[in-house]
Amino acid sequence: MMIWIDSREKDHAIQKILNHFQSVHTKYFVSKLPVGDYMSLDNPRLVIDRKQNLSELCQNVCQDHKRFRSELERANEYGIKLIILCEHGGAVKELKDVIHWINPRLRLSPMAMSGERLYKVLSAMGEKYGVRFEFCKKADTGEVYVLEFSRESVRFAEQRGFKISELLDFPQTNIPNLFFYAFRKNHKNVARDKTDKFLDELGGLSSAEITRLVELYNQPNESLILAEESGRKNCRLTVEL
Repeated sequence: MMIWIDSREKDHAIQKILNHFQSVHTKYFVSKLPVGDYMSLDNPRLVIDRKQNLSELCQNVCQDHKRFRSELERANEYGIKLIILCEHGGAVKELKDVIHWINPRLRLSPMAMSGERLYKVLSAMGEKYGVRFEFCKKADTGEVYVLEFSRESVRFAEQRGFKISELLDFPQTNIPNLFFYAFRKNHKNVARDKTDKFLDELGGLSSAEITRLVELYNQPNESLILAEESGRKNCRLTVEL
């Protein structure tokens, strides 16, 4: 995996993210992006735009409205799925929670934007430009999932009726299944509804990504057959998507 980081991201603000990339051996380079802050070269049509909190997002749709709108229009023009990731934390876990946000600027000016107004503006932008708003705690930013298969995770899949040979016969169900099973080896606590949400946010998998997962799935499966025939141990393979 290679991550393209926008040069306007400040090093001190994203040090945790960079440290995490380095710890999982994810390569990255810094250069000006036409849209957003982070792009995976494996899936260049999906871009993340990071916001520190709702106050920054509020500023984007008020004082910086023209620039922000232009960025959304550019994303549409380039065929990019833009996800705005807001690190507000607290009780704000999804877009509808913004309604209850109390803008600290309201103490200084009754004309400042309320949480309810901000929610309506963001909802309208989502419908008009196809932008998606996601929310997390700052501590969760930069989380990376390593997808791979072991003998155990292949058995787990097959015991539930999964057959890799039938992957493209029923792609609408089998590709999400394969994606979910790829989490099992390293991330057993990630539930199916969460992997489905990840897949939706990615806009699906490219043919290259599907091929990569199939290769990873078959590696321990082939080693398992060899081990059963000759008593050899399985050779593991770790690849990041």
